[in-house]
Amino acid sequence: MKIIVNVAMKQDDIIKTVEAVEGLEAKFIEKKGLKLYFEVNESQKDPAAYVKKVLKAVPQYGALYYAVENVK
Repeated sequence: MKIIVNVAMKQDDIIKTVEAVEGLEAKFIEKKGLKLYFEVNESQKDPAAYVKKVLKAVPQYGALYYAVENVK
């Protein structure tokens, strides 16, 4: 399964954070414009919601606008 994180700023930091999320095993695949593509395992029922929850918990990303979506 794949997820896409749409974010304009701090993309390198977001990549490191998503790859470090425990229980997800995310691997960065590619960047197309504002979209960051990750391959994730299917251990989470809704990986996009899980990643969004993790990103919201990081104080540095409080002012960022981002969207996370599942891709099949």
